[in-house]
Amino acid sequence: MAEKESPFDIDENDDIDDILNKVSQEDTAEGSVGSREVALLTVRTFTVFLLVLGSIWLVVKVLRRRRGSWKEAGLAVSIQIIWQVLSWYSRHIDANWVFHLTSGSVDSETTRKVFHFVENFFHALAIYTGMAVVGRLAGV
Repeated sequence: MAEKESPFDIDENDDIDDILNKVSQEDTAEGSVGSREVALLTVRTFTVFLLVLGSIWLVVKVLRRRRGSWKEAGLAVSIQIIWQVLSWYSRHIDANWVFHLTSGSVDSETTRKVFHFVENFFHALAIYTGMAVVGRLAGV
């Protein structure tokens, strides 16, 4: 039987330094983050931070004015925060550093599907509660 050639086969005539340089130039480090990813991560992190601050401000404002239910506002903003943090994690943190959802194993495939279901569920709830809060604030 003929032996199959693999990328790891090196002939006697090949220079090992040239092969190693070629491999190192082709491969990027796992978890390397380019300038685009850093910019997106910065913007998304800032957005989540503003969401948390605005959510606290909204709940305190509703509580102080005693117009409407602060518990309802707290629930609505909590759903918004959960959705934004889930989205931030899957798009930026896991994709660049953790690799729990993108490792390519059977477990990660199932985990990724469940995670995306929960993320999409909270997205739908966030849209619904956002519309309900806007409608409620318009009526108050």
